[in-house]
Amino acid sequence: MNNHGGGTAVSTFRFWAGTLADCSPEFLQRVERKLVAVEELIDYLLDQEEAFIRDAGRYVLKSGGKRLRPLLLIVSAQLGSYPGDDDVYIGTAVEYIHTATLVHDDIIDNAYERRGQKAVNQVYGNHTAVLLGDYFYTKAMDMALEYGDLKILRIISHITTQMLKGEVLGQIHDGNLWMSEPQILDIIVRKTACLFSGCCQIGAILARLPGDLEARMAEFGMQLGIAFQIVDDLLDYTGTEKELGKPALHDLMEGKITLPFYYLMQRAAPEEMRPILDAVERKDYHAVDTGRLQELVQKYDIVETVYQEAQVYAERARELLYAFPINDAHRLLDGLMQFILDRRW
Repeated sequence: MNNHGGGTAVSTFRFWAGTLADCSPEFLQRVERKLVAVEELIDYLLDQEEAFIRDAGRYVLKSGGKRLRPLLLIVSAQLGSYPGDDDVYIGTAVEYIHTATLVHDDIIDNAYERRGQKAVNQVYGNHTAVLLGDYFYTKAMDMALEYGDLKILRIISHITTQMLKGEVLGQIHDGNLWMSEPQILDIIVRKTACLFSGCCQIGAILARLPGDLEARMAEFGMQLGIAFQIVDDLLDYTGTEKELGKPALHDLMEGKITLPFYYLMQRAAPEEMRPILDAVERKDYHAVDTGRLQELVQKYDIVETVYQEAQVYAERARELLYAFPINDAHRLLDGLMQFILDRRW
């Protein structure tokens, strides 16, 4: 079996969790074992499929994903000292949902690369990739139905609906230079933060936390997800192709107007932006002078501005954790927030 993806997820977890001196080794080992179990379940489920779905599914699912969403679900459940293993099963289902969105994103964007390898649409073609993304969505729903908890099923159904709405809104606003900040944040909430929120809420449900604490965990995930995506959008302007697993400025080249570009439009003089705006308005994104764009980003301190925005949401998430006892799970989630803010991947 190709365990490249599992190795990446576990090694990444070890890297940042190893910096959390206040977390007990026993706790970190327990979480790591659960992440390994997610990988094993992914392998098992793929092995049950027909050869093509097995091979194509493994190509996508085992391509270096960090399993951040299953990790959030697992650690959220540990806030309530959850003793079981259902977090592994549901965590695998949410990873399927996340994978489906990546596949569909790459088709819509006609992406060439994802996580350092050819995007699935380049390998199998758009038609097959669409069906593969649909398979991941329906497999996740099938797993939720099989699990049989109606509340969790409703959450997963809601997440899926919101993520698809986010995809539609993203397409509607392709190249829309006049998007407002609330519109940009709305797409972030739907496409990214809803899944973070659902993972944390499901963890709280498995741990049988009281309703008020369950709601807090759902909101914690929402704020953390917004912070995550803002940093992700910023990395498109600051990261290298090696770090990102895709070309820098990839989002802009696909017509996505994110917060860095929004803030640049607010600050730069019209004459400075005119050649860039003309290219975007024509949807001739590859005509954008990326060198000049980077100069303007630096001139107007866009990186620091957007990073501070991400910090605002991360701090809101941190404040929501104050209602919980300071234990290993609490410390790990707090450390994860800082890792998300400081990441380069």
